[in-house]
This record gives sequence, structure tokens and C-alpha cells, in this order.
Amino acid sequence: MVSTSWLNPLNWDCGGVPTTTTDVIIPISVSTGNYPIILNGEVGDCRTIEIKGPPSEVEIQDGGTLNVVSP
Repeated sequence: MVSTSWLNPLNWDCGGVPTTTTDVIIPISVSTGNYPIILNGEVGDCRTIEIKGPPSEVEIQDGGTLNVVSP
């Protein structure tokens, strides 16, 4: 990850911002210390999300939305 922005494609191994067909995995330790943040007014999408454990996290600020559309 180069920043904490969920919407920055450079933050994702797949080379693009996650969509409703993307399985997101947040690892236990990210070497940069950056974890995804969805800011007020932003919308993040994914098919599934797996947070591997402390200190991993995803922050969704007030007014932000994360849509997880797993069947």
C-alpha cells in the first residue's frame, strides 16, 4: 500500500480498486503500516472481505460505506 485510501488502485495487489467481484484480504501485517480507510462520502465495494487479525483493520469513517456483496 502506498496510502490508506481504499479508492487508490496502487494500494491493491490486483492493480485496481476492489469491485463487487473482488475478494479482499487485509493481511496481519502490512510493511507500510497503512490500512484501508473509507472516508466520509466514499463508497468501497468488495465481494468478500477477510481481516487476518490484529493489528489489521479497515476504517470506515462516518458517512463512508463498505458494500460486501458475498452471496
